[in-house]
Amino acid sequence: INIPDIDNILPYITKEARLYDIPLHIHTGKALASYGSGRLFTLINECVQSNCTFIALKTLLLNEKIPWRRMQTNKALIEFGINNHCVSGYFEDARFIDIWEKTLQVSGPSDLASYYLKLKRAMFNITRTKTFADLKKWVFDFRKNFLTDPDTSVNADFEYNIVSESDMIISRCLEELNNLVSIEKKFPFLTPDRPFTFFIMLLKKKKYVPRESEKGVNVFDYRVAAAAPFKCHFIMNVTQSSSSVLYQPLKFLNPDKRTQLGLEDVAAGEDFLYAYKASVQESVNGDDNFYASCAKHTFSGWPIPSSVFTKLEPTVPKKDQYNGEALFWAENKPFPAALFKVQKKGFDTWYKTIAVSKQNSSHTPVKPDMTPQVYLQKITKMTEK
Repeated sequence: INIPDIDNILPYITKEARLYDIPLHIHTGKALASYGSGRLFTLINECVQSNCTFIALKTLLLNEKIPWRRMQTNKALIEFGINNHCVSGYFEDARFIDIWEKTLQVSGPSDLASYYLKLKRAMFNITRTKTFADLKKWVFDFRKNFLTDPDTSVNADFEYNIVSESDMIISRCLEELNNLVSIEKKFPFLTPDRPFTFFIMLLKKKKYVPRESEKGVNVFDYRVAAAAPFKCHFIMNVTQSSSSVLYQPLKFLNPDKRTQLGLEDVAAGEDFLYAYKASVQESVNGDDNFYASCAKHTFSGWPIPSSVFTKLEPTVPKKDQYNGEALFWAENKPFPAALFKVQKKGFDTWYKTIAVSKQNSSHTPVKPDMTPQVYLQKITKMTEK
């Protein structure tokens, strides 16, 4: 599957695939700073810039995608802030007063006060570094004291896959930091004035593609797999705007100089579509297994199909299990012969809820091998009672 404008469409494709039990192998990523755990450094910067306001600290400490070593302590600190109205610091006699620090010293537990001071000091050390080498030192110190060790420990508050993904993303961020340290050693005169700000800007541009452990239908950003010899290529929503590709040689020159050099823009949109068509493997019956679609209406309005396609063959979707289930309840039609996992889970939840609400020990507990027909018979009897 090849998707133009993949950032906007992918969430919907992922949702549909889950409903129909279709595994996806997604070959596209997003900026490191846009992942939950990748936002760690941006949130640290926001905390320091705002002098640890309640909103900034809460957003950082309650981010469950960050593998915190002491999440319960984080929650206790935020709860303390709520109960004691630690909204924001203030100035008094030209001196800044940290509302968290002041309140914790007066009425807070000693362990919570020391935790906050240690966290605050670590964040300020990170943001005020002058070199990438120092930044690396303080970031690794922060990770050692406040985050779980990906090699030896797993925070019990998280699901394992969430922690694993978070650790991989943070490790990828640290790898980018190591690259900056290596460059700094070779070219020390190129170190920016604010290394941490530069590091955050890099994370907002650097894309990361999570490693998929399971096989499934390959999903690519448009153009990436144009020459890949798959058995079938399907391109979603091939509009004139989404499929247009314009190459501009020496784009940094102004139009007059490019004209003097005889440089012209090259429209390669159609070439990519023909490349997709040429790369697919022929099926047994001789079909080229190349398919494309264009929605009649998109998020941005009414699109125009690509001019490459001159023949439109709209197809009516076949009735599936979801449609059959709806017709069963609405019009008493025959129940579908099989269900998707999501539907079976719904029946499970429904059946258990009814059994609990009735609080009747005569209700038969749900069994994994129970068929939809048996479910319906039992639910019907329970409803009649």
